[in-house]
Amino acid sequence: MKSSKIDMKEFTKDAFLGGRIQVLQPKVGFRSSMEAVFLAASVPAMKNQTILELGCGAGVVLMCLNHRVPNLSLYGVEIQKKYADLAQINLDQNSNVRTYHSDIQDLPLEIKNKNFDHIITNPPFYKKNAGTRSAILDKDLSLREQLNLNEWVKISAKRLRPGGMFTIIVGTERLPDIINEAINYFGNIRVKPISSRINESSNRVIIQMTKGVNGVFSLQSPLIVHKDMAMQKNSKCFTNDVQNILEKMDEIGGFIDITDSRPLPGTEWMLITDRQAANQYGVSVTTIGTMIKLLTKGVKISDYRPDDIDDELDILLRFKNSQRNLARLEDLKIPSEKGEYIPMNIFANITTYQIL
Repeated sequence: MKSSKIDMKEFTKDAFLGGRIQVLQPKVGFRSSMEAVFLAASVPAMKNQTILELGCGAGVVLMCLNHRVPNLSLYGVEIQKKYADLAQINLDQNSNVRTYHSDIQDLPLEIKNKNFDHIITNPPFYKKNAGTRSAILDKDLSLREQLNLNEWVKISAKRLRPGGMFTIIVGTERLPDIINEAINYFGNIRVKPISSRINESSNRVIIQMTKGVNGVFSLQSPLIVHKDMAMQKNSKCFTNDVQNILEKMDEIGGFIDITDSRPLPGTEWMLITDRQAANQYGVSVTTIGTMIKLLTKGVKISDYRPDDIDDELDILLRFKNSQRNLARLEDLKIPSEKGEYIPMNIFANITTYQIL
């Protein structure tokens, strides 16, 4: 594929891997972020292997892999011409990389004639009619499922050599869809959750599997992204493991446990509830939990995805900042079945302890 000229006013040059690679990306539209680096870091590639990326976008994953492992033969396929052209420009200095403007359902003959050691992808996984659509068409196409995820799995299985490896990153809610199709072609399926913070639910998973083998399913410990416990806009306080991946391209190879599972130092509190006493007042444990959430991280009531970011944002209901503290917890009143508000300290005690 020949390089195309672009209007630089519409693009930014972004640094990845601590500035080791520079990538042109559109100012408006789909922009690769740390997910691309995580995907590249998760591939246990060795020199002289062949790797195909389905849906390569602007080529960030391929550039990261090319930086990390020498002498790879890299191929990328992208359905949107704007991004396929951009990938070729970004990768133009690398003779070992070829990119194609193509639908993965109608791959170029050169791709069809090859069996790859690895196939990787970060496909559009938001369901077609779910959530809020982006007003930016090419971004919406990059995020929203046009082709069922099971087809991405089938196509990847067909293009891999026996014993080849398929690696995919998707939203956690799509894990069952991937697994249901993957078991027809793959074994030794390994899942690595990615969580924004410790004790938070995973919002992404990296799934890795091997073609034509029998092997047990394994769920790995999560990769924790941020050190800070509280949600902070644009926080870049990364854990050491993530910092090393983003800056030095440390490998998440074999999905080895790379997180520190020790509890963070500080003060923790434990709520001990007398269920029998709570039942006497018509208060359920579920209601107690909901009220505590209102006082702490909040209760999710919906979600929303603005046009300027890739992920959906949770809409949370919680008390105002001045009321969210431990002293308020001790005075919290819980609604009963009769609509009365019962002081929580009647049937629950709070114990605090230090973690060193």
